[in-house]
Amino acid sequence: MSPLDNLYKYEVLLASASPRRRELLAQLNIDFEIAPYIDIDESYPSSMVATEVAPHLSLLKANAYKDLITNNQLIITADTVVIN
Repeated sequence: MSPLDNLYKYEVLLASASPRRRELLAQLNIDFEIAPYIDIDESYPSSMVATEVAPHLSLLKANAYKDLITNNQLIITADTVVIN
């Protein structure tokens, strides 16, 4: 059994406009739909360590969708931070 087999019991929603994230899910042969856009304040504390920013923003996005999804849906949120 593949670790991805669990996904087949859910309607997978991708909360991202990123073409790369769409491509990654497609490469994994995961059927998904694009979640409706929700405008989210993506600010974060200036004191936050750079490696904590992407997880923080991903959680903000997930929380924005939590009351909109049903038990048979799975929402995927993500964020990327470029550090020089």
